[in-house]
Amino acid sequence: MSKYNTMKNVKLVLITGIVSVAALMTPGRSFAQIKEDWIPENGFWEIISNKAVKKVATVQFYDLDRHLIYEERLTGIAIDVRKTTTCRALNRGLQTALLAWKEKKQVQKDKGLVAEMMEQISGKRA
Repeated sequence: MSKYNTMKNVKLVLITGIVSVAALMTPGRSFAQIKEDWIPENGFWEIISNKAVKKVATVQFYDLDRHLIYEERLTGIAIDVRKTTTCRALNRGLQTALLAWKEKKQVQKDKGLVAEMMEQISGKRA
């Protein structure tokens, strides 16, 4: 191997190393900083349904301490939790229920909160 080829390889390795280090040091969005608005932060919700009866479901909201804070039975509304719009609507309902929970410290039931959110996103289909 000639001296010219060896120097060319050394330069290529150095340039590749410098570019790699520069890319690693460049600030960017890390995965830990990404905040998804369809993932709740201060509570969680649960959908209870039966495969045999598809258009009847019970939605329950909980705080982070696993206290039930709201419960609503839905009839005639399909809830598809694979859709982010549905998850966002449920999260808005969760936030509203959490505010009511902080004021009254009582479990609220069947106030139409979830049904209203579901109707807002797509007219009876979620």
